[in-house]
Amino acid sequence: GDGTLRKAPDVLKRWHPGLGNALHATQVAIARNSAALVRPGGLLLYSTCSLNPVEDEAVVAAVLLGPGGERFELVRDPLGDGTRALKRRPGVADWRVGEHVARGTEAAARSLPFATPSDRDAGRLADESNDSGDSDDSDDSDSEEDVTLRWYATHEDAVAAGMPSAAPTMWPPAAKPRELHLDRCARFLPHDQDTGGFFVAMLRRLEEGEDAKGETERLGSLGSARGDEKDEDRR
Repeated sequence: GDGTLRKAPDVLKRWHPGLGNALHATQVAIARNSAALVRPGGLLLYSTCSLNPVEDEAVVAAVLLGPGGERFELVRDPLGDGTRALKRRPGVADWRVGEHVARGTEAAARSLPFATPSDRDAGRLADESNDSGDSDDSDDSDSEEDVTLRWYATHEDAVAAGMPSAAPTMWPPAAKPRELHLDRCARFLPHDQDTGGFFVAMLRRLEEGEDAKGETERLGSLGSARGDEKDEDRR
């Protein structure tokens, strides 16, 4: 994954969004199948060496919104108190989905009408620049001048544009993503400390008869119980 770029810098040269897009469906299937094996009160740890939300938060959201997902909740501080010294970033609730295309190709022309408005404008300007002869004539098809990104606002747009491996679960869920508490996920960035890049999310299966608000209720009950114990000690 792109999280390994600190120890393997060549990863960055080869990286493009299509790599994560191609893995997304497999990651969702593995995570959902694993969730189906978790007993009530049990935990499922989902972790990747990728920084790409399509491989990270999108997969977690697919589990929570998929079959049986209502029986799970994200756990705060998934690595526990012993890792407080590690710098982390909270999970995100919004992200973009796209692919890379080679400028001047049939795929680029086909995908442009379905790209986001700002991307369409940028694509047209690039095409006009190429038509005027200002483009780089290098034969290196991997150069930045030859390759551009196409961002798609919806799954339908991506399918219409012919984006490979497009799946509805790649996009931020329309059903109030903040209610999923994706911010409880943790992302570790290589430049924050002397580590690789990782994403970590821990999901807990609710006990029988417990709802997703159980965590707050349990904490409240625990606090009350401790308060009662202190009162007993004072007596």
